Amino acid sequence: ITDCIISNINGTSPKAGIDVEPNAGEIITNVLIQNVKVSDSYIGIMAYARAQGAIINSVSFVDCYVDNVEFAGYRLIGEGIKHGVINSCVSVNSGGYPIEIRYVDNFVIDSCKLITEATDVTGIFEASTNSGIITNCNIVASEGIGVGSYVNISNNTIKSTTSVLNQHSFSSVTYITFDGNTCYGPLLLNSSNIKIINNIFKDNISGTCSNSIIDNNEINRLNGTYINSIISNNKINGSCFLVIDKCKIDNNIIEANTLVSNLLCQLSGPTNQEGYNTISNNTFRYNGDTEGNTLLSIYLKNSQINNNILFNNII
Repeated sequence: ITDCIISNINGTSPKAGIDVEPNAGEIITNVLIQNVKVSDSYIGIMAYARAQGAIINSVSFVDCYVDNVEFAGYRLIGEGIKHGVINSCVSVNSGGYPIEIRYVDNFVIDSCKLITEATDVTGIFEASTNSGIITNCNIVASEGIGVGSYVNISNNTIKSTTSVLNQHSFSSVTYITFDGNTCYGPLLLNSSNIKIINNIFKDNISGTCSNSIIDNNEINRLNGTYINSIISNNKINGSCFLVIDKCKIDNNIIEANTLVSNLLCQLSGPTNQEGYNTISNNTFRYNGDTEGNTLLSIYLKNSQINNNILFNNII
């Protein structure tokens, strides 16, 4: 389906500009929807395969534009979708999700522009997929990207007011790679086995995660609880308050011009801490001009602390 203009779709559900939906037992292969514009409808473009035995082997939305839809811009829904692609598409002025993906086997979202001013909405909502890639997108949404597990998120620009990665709609989020993104807005963690690498965060990171890696990022401030995790090679601009257990904190630069509670960095353990942390080769630097500050405060047991540098601009 190519080179179409579709508008003012309403009436019988699902009320979509285009709905690719096999009946029970039907198989559809190699669907391409390209250069289609949908506006002033309930849903823009969707593929749906949840009927018993219904299969869509491959479906792609390419170079499409969705504007002013009441619910979702693009939807891929159903266990019967084996592979879904949304490439170089635009969704603006949606009342709900610019992209919604549920239950599909695997998916790729690449080079899309997704903007919504709706409150409490993610730019991409993804749940219960086996694997997925979100890359090279420009996303503006109050709730950032809403993801489940097994997703690689890379090289995107994300603007959010609550969390650039929204995991709190899910009970257990795991195995996410968050790599090379530029983020405007906080990141609130609630996950395990997550890799946060090579990103630029203009706001804070906080929350809880375990068995994770936070490496080579630029971060405004880093707070939260980290268990059995590695925090290394980051440049952190602002006071940090970390609760850690069985962690490696290594080769970070933590510096600030102004301090929170007259403290640059506090490292403490949880109530039931075992310790066994390694704190090494970090630089703690205060660049301000007020006195009576503490650069590093430590409340840990069974831990190794070595080869760190503490620098106070006043001295």
